[in-house]
Amino acid sequence: MQHSNIPKQVQNETEVLNLKQNLHEVVASLHFSDEMKQAVLDRAKPSIWEREITIPIPALAIAIVLMMGIGILNYPESESIIPAEQQTEQNRVIDMGTGIFWESDIKGGQR
Repeated sequence: MQHSNIPKQVQNETEVLNLKQNLHEVVASLHFSDEMKQAVLDRAKPSIWEREITIPIPALAIAIVLMMGIGILNYPESESIIPAEQQTEQNRVIDMGTGIFWESDIKGGQR
């Protein structure tokens, strides 16, 4: 059924539309019932990302309190990383934007 005066693209589009219509007519009588859906879902294996994980709220609260308690107990009392005994009037620690330095190193002297 080749028409010489109709462009090929139009013929192909018409064939596609006819195939689509025929497919719809054939499939229209088929219904995917709820039982069929459930059977497929029962046979399917859930992936590791689709599994539900339940975490009990009391256990989560205890874990959070423990982590915060450990963090608070281990928090240093002083902001200085050098003990106060090592800091003298002559050799103080100076915190600059690029790091922490001994005052004597900045002034060019020896510690």
